[in-house]
Amino acid sequence: MRVLAVVDAVLYRYGFASALRELFDDASVVEMPRVDQALELLAQDSGFSLVLYQQPGAGGAQALAGLEALVKAARGIPVVAIAATERREDIHEVVGRGARGYICGAASMTVLNHALGLVLSGELYVPSSAFRAASSPRPARRAADLSARLAGPTRPLTPRQTEIIGLLALG
Repeated sequence: MRVLAVVDAVLYRYGFASALRELFDDASVVEMPRVDQALELLAQDSGFSLVLYQQPGAGGAQALAGLEALVKAARGIPVVAIAATERREDIHEVVGRGARGYICGAASMTVLNHALGLVLSGELYVPSSAFRAASSPRPARRAADLSARLAGPTRPLTPRQTEIIGLLALG
C-alpha cells in the first residue's frame, strides 16, 4: 500500500507516517510538505492507494482549495482529510469537496485503523460528530434533561436509572 501524506508540519508528517507504518505492515509512505509538490507528483505517479491531507493551520479557504486540487489530481484515489476539529460544519464542507474521509488528529490508532480500512474498501468515513445537530448540547446533557422529564413526580428513579432511561430514549 502506497500512501501520499501531504502534511505541512514536519513532526505531524513524521507522526502520521509512523502511525501508518505501525498499522499497515506493507505501508510505503511518501511524505510531502506542500500541496503543489503533491500535485506535481500525482501528475506523474498514480500508483498510490491513498492520499492523506492535513489541513494547514485552522483550515479556511486555502486549505479547502488545496483539498479540492488534491481530489482532482488524485483521479479516484481516495483523499482523507486530517483536521484539528470535529466540528460538524467542517466535516460536511470537507466531504462535500470530495474527501472520502475526515479524521480528527486526536483520534486513536484504533479509529485511524478502522477509518482507513473503510476508505480503502471504497466506503466513506466521518466521525459521529458529523451527525449531531449543529447547536445541540452534548449527548450526556441531553440524556440527563430528557431523563429528568421522564422521571416525573410519581415514583422517583435513582440517578443511574434516570441516566439509563435518558440514554435509551436517545438511541
